[in-house]
Amino acid sequence: MNRTSSIITLKKVNDRMHTLRGQRIVLDGDIADIFGVPKSVLRKYVRRQIRRFPADFMFLLTREEIRNIGLHLNWGTTKSLPMAFTLEGVIMLSCVLKSRQAVNLSVAIMQIITDLGSGPYWGPDKAVA
Repeated sequence: MNRTSSIITLKKVNDRMHTLRGQRIVLDGDIADIFGVPKSVLRKYVRRQIRRFPADFMFLLTREEIRNIGLHLNWGTTKSLPMAFTLEGVIMLSCVLKSRQAVNLSVAIMQIITDLGSGPYWGPDKAVA
């Protein structure tokens, strides 16, 4: 995967972000679309791997929050509240989902970290114990 497709994947995530509870979040339906998986599959992965998604990675929206961000749900067919993923949650999803798009995002994140690691703020004298 080249850097251009990495940037495009990251931009897709950024374009779908909302600010809620003082954090930037992406909704489950949006991240499922970006990663090319059905929302039900994404939610199943999260439920099966719930220890990977603490409250600062993922939380359920309240009905009031849904109204505040202008999300329109058909409560007759919707059985559960949407999941909101913080940046850490999106990164964790990119590690556990197996779709091409999820793998691309995971690679993009590693490339960014590698780029940061070659900067002036990284080295033996700056190592974190």
